[in-house]
Amino acid sequence: MKSSRAQTDTVFDKYEAKKEAFEENLETKNPKLFGYYSKLKDVWAETFPDPDKKMAERMKARKKAAKQQRELEEKQEKMTPEEIEEMEKSIPEWKRNALVMTGEEVKEEKKGVFSKIKGKLSSTEAAKNFQQSEEYEKLKEARADFRDTMDKFKEGIENT
Repeated sequence: MKSSRAQTDTVFDKYEAKKEAFEENLETKNPKLFGYYSKLKDVWAETFPDPDKKMAERMKARKKAAKQQRELEEKQEKMTPEEIEEMEKSIPEWKRNALVMTGEEVKEEKKGVFSKIKGKLSSTEAAKNFQQSEEYEKLKEARADFRDTMDKFKEGIENT
């Protein structure tokens, strides 16, 4: 007695075989209609995508890319130093420099919204007056005490 999974596989296999036979028959007997059929099939697949098929296609593409990368690495491992040097010479100078330049590029960090607002607020008269007040000094001391307490707390946790 066959399992239901084995029966399901055979049903799908039979369906797939019939579909392929139909498409081949249509292509040979009526190529114009087959063109419309293939366009309709493509549009249908694009309109109603199957996530399982998409995932399978992505995995297939990833496996293909990984295989190509592995073959390239194996090929480079087998190369002699002279062959490697010859390969490097075949790369145009502008490409070699372009690759090097992208590695050395320094990114400038953009200011966030809050840091921009903080910069604008700290330059106002009210902010300058507040920074010179006693309340601001008390706030600074409270922050320092809090940091010290937290540091001692962390040390206590790490020591236990």
